[in-house]
Amino acid sequence: MAEDFDLEGLPAEGSSNRTFTIIAVGLVSLLVVSLLCLGLYAFFIAPAQQEQRSAAQTEAAAEQTRAAQLQVTDTPVPTRTPAPTNTAAPTATQTTQPTPNLALTQTVGAQQTAAAAAPTTPPTPIPTPSTLPNTGFADDVGLAGLLFVGLLLVAAVIVVRRVRLGISDG
Repeated sequence: MAEDFDLEGLPAEGSSNRTFTIIAVGLVSLLVVSLLCLGLYAFFIAPAQQEQRSAAQTEAAAEQTRAAQLQVTDTPVPTRTPAPTNTAAPTATQTTQPTPNLALTQTVGAQQTAAAAAPTTPPTPIPTPSTLPNTGFADDVGLAGLLFVGLLLVAAVIVVRRVRLGISDG
């Protein structure tokens, strides 16, 4: 019964798996190289970039502090002191009126003095966005481009499937 089969016409068992093995080894190698590159980036490049950004921010803050100190020391704010005035002594009718709260009067006076001494600079206008930002793939290509690429991929899947079925049947 074993003599009825012709074993010479069959392909060797290892030859059909050679392509799969090559592709599998290539994909695993690509995965390992990708992980190594990711590790190098995470442990060496990213911390160095963060350190450079931190140093630049520190330098910018120090420069702004120096500029603010120079501005304060170079341009003294002139204050105006009012001349003293002569006031009359209180009379009997004035003493019967309720006296204002002395602490409140001093607080208001201090606030008015601080307001008069403060430099009056115009407020810096803050720009407000009037439109949404145009960023991202959908903004660059557009919705029509995305639909076209999606249809192109579906067509590619259909064509590849028909070609595979045609090869396996023939």
